[in-house]
Amino acid sequence: MNFFWVLCWVVSVSLFVAAANVSSSRPAVVNIGAIFNIDSVVGKVAKIALVEAVKDVNANSNILNGTKLVLTMQSSNSSGFIGMVQALRFMETDVVAIIGPQSSVVAHIISHVANELRVPLLSFAATDPTLSSLQFPFFVRTTQSDLYQMKAVAEIIDYYGWKEVIAIYVDDDYGRNGVAALDDELAARRCKISFKEGIQSGTEVDRGQITSLLVKVALMQSRVIVLHAQTDSGFMLFNVARYLGMTDNGYVWIVTDWLSSLLDSFSLPSETMDVLQGVLVLRQHTPDSDRKRVFLSRWNNLTGGSLGLHSYGLYAYDSVWLVARAIDAFFSQGGIVSCTNYTTGDKGGELNLNAMSIFDNGTLLSSANQKLHSVIWPGDTLSKPRGWVFPNNGRQLRIGVPIRVSYREFVSPVKGTEMFKGFCVDVFTAAVNLLPYAVPYRFVPFGDGHQNPSYTELVNLITTGFFDGAIGDIAIVTNRTRIVDFTQPYAASGLVVVAPFKKINSGGWSFLRPFTPLMWIVTVCFFFFIGLVVWILEHRINDEFRGPPRQQIITMLWFSLSTLFFSHRENTMSTLGRLVMLIWLFVVLILTSSYTASLTSILTVQQLSSSINGIDSLKASDEPIGFQVGSFAEHYLVQDIGISKSRLVPLGSPEEYANALQLGPKKGGVAAIVDERPYVEIFLSTQCTFRIVGQEFTRSGWGFAFPRDSPLAVDMSTAILQLSETGDLQRIHDKWMTRSSCSLDNAEIDSDRLKLKSFWGLFLICGIACFVALLLHFLQLMFQLWQFPPSEPASSANTISGRFQRFLALIDEKKDPSRSKGRKRNGDESSLDDQPGRQPKRVQIMA
Repeated sequence: MNFFWVLCWVVSVSLFVAAANVSSSRPAVVNIGAIFNIDSVVGKVAKIALVEAVKDVNANSNILNGTKLVLTMQSSNSSGFIGMVQALRFMETDVVAIIGPQSSVVAHIISHVANELRVPLLSFAATDPTLSSLQFPFFVRTTQSDLYQMKAVAEIIDYYGWKEVIAIYVDDDYGRNGVAALDDELAARRCKISFKEGIQSGTEVDRGQITSLLVKVALMQSRVIVLHAQTDSGFMLFNVARYLGMTDNGYVWIVTDWLSSLLDSFSLPSETMDVLQGVLVLRQHTPDSDRKRVFLSRWNNLTGGSLGLHSYGLYAYDSVWLVARAIDAFFSQGGIVSCTNYTTGDKGGELNLNAMSIFDNGTLLSSANQKLHSVIWPGDTLSKPRGWVFPNNGRQLRIGVPIRVSYREFVSPVKGTEMFKGFCVDVFTAAVNLLPYAVPYRFVPFGDGHQNPSYTELVNLITTGFFDGAIGDIAIVTNRTRIVDFTQPYAASGLVVVAPFKKINSGGWSFLRPFTPLMWIVTVCFFFFIGLVVWILEHRINDEFRGPPRQQIITMLWFSLSTLFFSHRENTMSTLGRLVMLIWLFVVLILTSSYTASLTSILTVQQLSSSINGIDSLKASDEPIGFQVGSFAEHYLVQDIGISKSRLVPLGSPEEYANALQLGPKKGGVAAIVDERPYVEIFLSTQCTFRIVGQEFTRSGWGFAFPRDSPLAVDMSTAILQLSETGDLQRIHDKWMTRSSCSLDNAEIDSDRLKLKSFWGLFLICGIACFVALLLHFLQLMFQLWQFPPSEPASSANTISGRFQRFLALIDEKKDPSRSKGRKRNGDESSLDDQPGRQPKRVQIMA
């Protein structure tokens, strides 16, 4: 429903309530009044607009049907008392409605009169949001409430990313309630008014008061100033601000529509416009229409261009038409204007006018994704002001910082100063520098310096107000998130188990490690078993598996072992034998491949061994467990894991970690240590005999703590994410955390290079086998040399040189086939295999 017609309906309802009797006749004249400040900027325009609106209504034959509308105007001079007196005077002339008042202060007072006398008030300029129809059912606002204007201001502030503003307002109902609405709208966008103060209105404004106020503002951090004032006080404030240099580069001035009404009405001198350069001004929005364009053209003819038409003049013009249409509707339904004398005892009866509530048709800004036009800010710059500076006064935030006695890479005090350094401090400082406003703070140490403090106690002090925040290596855990707000985690963390380990080096017998002893025994047994099975299957049909018992045993063993290298020469002839061989060769392929892969891993990858496999094995044992003093690990192990507190041993430094792990549980030490990963990484960077065992069994992170619902926690989270995206967070991490004299990577690279010590066992076996074979061979030669005497004379054969020459000749001599047993029938016959040009004939003998 159109806003104008809704108001017509509301006013007609009010007129019905104001009527005492009902008749069908229309009066010749209907009286309406108008109360406003005629000499003000708004009043000068409103006076002309009201007169022209009455003329247009009376000249229109389609409305009121011959009844003449008579308007009487009175000036309130922005005084609530004078406004009330003028309203009471209107009651003597039987007015049916009052247009006005202009001032919100006057509207509050006259609305009580309207409630008592049941006369509708149609205000075209009273924008105080607290003028509610629930309290004042006869008050009808024909303009927009300051609630919408302050929502627009809040949208501008949020659009440019400012978080804190300063509000200066005229100290009356109009100023106070308008700024209160701004405060609510800013809070909905997680912004706030950091400072607000009122000034006197009208001619009572004092330049010294404004100077003192602006000097105070200049010392604060925020440079975004919202001015909700009136013409006289507003211009004086800008003159003083220019004198103090507060209209130069870096400042942001946002002014409500009192200034736009002035700029629309009068042409200001260039000196005044110079003072206002860069100021953002809000203006009431009135949609374009044919009637508006016609009226603007007519307005220029009426004023000769000396007085411009602003939005409040249009609202005043429409208010007259609104009253006229409501009265016409009232008469059309048979109502008459009749008044009853007011008596003290008549309280006006019970009125149920809940329908006269405020109408939410206000003009709203653009959506969040719409881009505003370029602004020339104070100082003739197009660059958006930062909106804040570091203040020269104001309370500094007390930021609690733990005094660590170990792992000082994360946070530690700087000797001789009140400052701190470390990874956590650098992240906090970098994030604060990215905020769109200044955060004055000072570090307050927490702890006695002799042992790491309890971080749970540190967080609890935020809830009591002792600290305004806390930084450091504070883990984000459930019991802490219930009482404070944490920022986005800036470092990943989680509990891990650290335990001693032993390196399993690849020694000379490493080639035996791929298989267990039982695996070796079973494998060897299967080689002999397969040889026996094949011999049984092939013995009756295959000559290669026949012969003397000794030869068959040798053939069977050679055949079974040579399958390991797929180098067996004997052929299988039976179907069953071939089937067995097919399956066995597949098994041998898997065994050799697995052996090769396992041996490769053993020889090239460093092998570690530890009796603790992770948190589960640690929980199942009854051995003591170490934890860091002040860490949440103690609470987690006892409450969540269920480990007895008597098993836990507090440790305060990496040196204590190493000593306790080296002693072990049997000598008063610990079996393992449970701590957060960042600490463990630093500890292991210098301790090469310990390792993380098992998986990380909690997932958490480190964050900065602030009070609940603190906007600083949200803004710091955004800044931390920005640090992460730009890579600055990683650079800070590398600055403090990348140091290691014990690198596992180097050890693994070194173990990739195979050394002689990994194979000396194989070389030893091969060397022994060669030595034994040569020894037996030479013994055979020596036995042959001794058994068969030489054919030469004894004198020459018994000399040393003779014997040596004979020994060399024996080595070089081809073995006489006649000496081979089992290969010939008599000494003069050669074996068929030894006869040249003949092939051995395979004969199958059926046993």
